[in-house]
Amino acid sequence: MPGIVQNALTGLLAAQRALQTTSNNIANASTEGYSRQRVVQVQGPVIGAGNLRFGSGTQIVGIERFYDQLLTGQLTDARTSASKSQIVNQYALRLEGYLGDPTTGIGNSLQAFYAQLNNVAGDPTSNVNRQQLLIEAESLAQRFRQLGGQLDSLENEINSRLQSSVTTVNEDLRAIADLNGSIVSAGSGAANALFDERQLLIDRVAGQIDLQTTQQPDGSVSLMMNNGQPLVLGLNAFRLGVQQDEFNPQRLQLTLSSDTASSVVSRQVSGGEIGGLLSFRENMLDASRRDLGQIAIGITETFNLQNRQGLDLDGNLGGDMFAGFTPDVLTSSQNAGTASVAATFSDLSEVEPRDYKLRYDGAVWNFSDASGGAPIAVTGSGSVADPFVVDGMEVVVSGAPAAGDEFRIRPVATAANSVTVTMLDGNAIAAARPLTSGPLLANIGDATISPVTVNDVSNPNFLDSIRIQFDDPASSYQILDPSDNPLAGPFAYTSGDDISFNGWTVQIAGTPVAGDRFSIDATSAGSGDNSNANELARQFTQGYFNGGQFSVAELSAQLTTSVGSYSARSSAEFEVQTAIANQLELDVESVSGVNLDEEAANILRYQEAYLAASKMISVSNDLFQSIINAIR
Repeated sequence: MPGIVQNALTGLLAAQRALQTTSNNIANASTEGYSRQRVVQVQGPVIGAGNLRFGSGTQIVGIERFYDQLLTGQLTDARTSASKSQIVNQYALRLEGYLGDPTTGIGNSLQAFYAQLNNVAGDPTSNVNRQQLLIEAESLAQRFRQLGGQLDSLENEINSRLQSSVTTVNEDLRAIADLNGSIVSAGSGAANALFDERQLLIDRVAGQIDLQTTQQPDGSVSLMMNNGQPLVLGLNAFRLGVQQDEFNPQRLQLTLSSDTASSVVSRQVSGGEIGGLLSFRENMLDASRRDLGQIAIGITETFNLQNRQGLDLDGNLGGDMFAGFTPDVLTSSQNAGTASVAATFSDLSEVEPRDYKLRYDGAVWNFSDASGGAPIAVTGSGSVADPFVVDGMEVVVSGAPAAGDEFRIRPVATAANSVTVTMLDGNAIAAARPLTSGPLLANIGDATISPVTVNDVSNPNFLDSIRIQFDDPASSYQILDPSDNPLAGPFAYTSGDDISFNGWTVQIAGTPVAGDRFSIDATSAGSGDNSNANELARQFTQGYFNGGQFSVAELSAQLTTSVGSYSARSSAEFEVQTAIANQLELDVESVSGVNLDEEAANILRYQEAYLAASKMISVSNDLFQSIINAIR
């Protein structure tokens, strides 16, 4: 009789615990991070009576948590990738709105500027057209500065989000370490809720930064960055932080710290929201800033260069419409020496849209690409007399460097922010060709002279009037002043050959007659000539960069295409990574999630078991009472 009661009581208790566990599953069906549980039930120890062996009921040996470590790890990685792709796509779309939109990007302002330049070429004596060109130039400069400011705002926003993310991650890392302590202390009796809570925190951290998870034999978990640097080891949590970039105080870099050391880990983070912020900043924001800066330099330099080769409305050689540029040189805050670096542009058409690292290794200076680290060949020794020459720049190093000292040279990164119109008077627009060439009326031969090509407007005699007179026989010529005083020659004449003097070049072709003369004179003020205005308008589509292969128009189109393509790729990547994460969530849910239909079936099953055990106790009681009554 006691065995029957014992068996019934253990069955009753098991059914009660199973019902309790099932009710907990149902209650937490919508709880984030909750893993379904079930009672682990085994047969009780066998007891003997002579040669017979009887069961002693059932035992509950634990509450099992449904958990698949492999699937959960895959989901954690997928959430890391999805979080990164989401933040990259978010910023890529905004960048495309700034630079890729036809109305808000730089393209619309460029078109308006050059359209007005064509109006000046159509009527070069119109003061209205000239003043309107200055207005369009100021509008263009302002748009460059606005776009540069918008890119700077994105940088500042990234800094703020890095700070916020670091605070959140550090709180979660500390909480994971504390949970490790609780789980280790509890040993095999650790509550399943502790594991669920810890996994939820791990997933939150993975949404911010890519990591590797390692389960330890004592029940704790170790978290490490993908490069092996630890985030959590047992009860110890390391700390993420931010600090000013050693070259640029306006930029924050990610750091990882223990109680004894700290290191910059920005380049080691490749996933999560933090990885997405850093990836966008380096791969797209910086690249777009440099591309925009190169366009700014191209527009201003090509205009200034061509305007200096023309004559303005007042009869003066043209000057600059836009202020010039100087490469940025940034000094590392960790430099120990007293060296300084100065950079100037020597040929803007050779300038590349990239940044340079200049490092002293203790013996020589080395140039490399600041982003990829690839070495860059230079000429020169870095002195004033023999500067380093690289990609259209001259770099001079002075002072005493220490081994390991570094500098950053940014030729175009901030150019858009500093585009400035310096021309105040529309009359200063040099629409006319500075020199006019032509035959004298008394010429007899059929030789013709070409328009003047400008070689060097800095020649002090550039605007002097010149006469080219053919000798007798007309196989040679001399260069005379207007008073027929000889200045150079005689020179052998070949039809179509260049004739260069005082910083200009012409060609005479055909058959001259002895005594034929050609004149080269300064174009008169207010002449209405539009030759240089036409050349100014052509600069937009004429090859300039990379040995004349790329025009400003092509660079502008490339920038629009680049940000659009990057945005499209980031959107596609976001869709793919989100789909992968969603599928893995379903897979994990199928293992760990609560199925209410299944739990409802379990309730009925455990209820029947409970009632059956209760009935067995009741039967045992009736039997016992019958025995008592029989022996009274």
